[in-house]
Amino acid sequence: MLTPLGNDVASTWQGLLEGRSGIRNITHFDTEGFGTKFAGLVNDFDVTEYISPKDAKKMDVFIQYGIAAGVQALKDSGLEVNEENAARVGVAIGSGIGGLTLIEENHVKLLNSG
Repeated sequence: MLTPLGNDVASTWQGLLEGRSGIRNITHFDTEGFGTKFAGLVNDFDVTEYISPKDAKKMDVFIQYGIAAGVQALKDSGLEVNEENAARVGVAIGSGIGGLTLIEENHVKLLNSG
């Protein structure tokens, strides 16, 4: 579980119990020219707890979040994946739109270099 209150179930739950808000000023990107300067963002996320830096460079951050949440969910479930049950274990993920960071970066490259 990755939320503006914490990067796992325990810290998110603690934040909820304490009545904290995860809404903060946006620091992940330049907000110049945007009407809104605040949002609920994931903070202090270390992708290398879940995947290698090399693999992380190939992924947009929303994919990294999904992998981290999946790893946490599997651990929290207590399910041990082994040779006997591996073929029966799976994950279903849906996304209406994602990868906006990479879409924007590549759009800028297209505009600048053709």
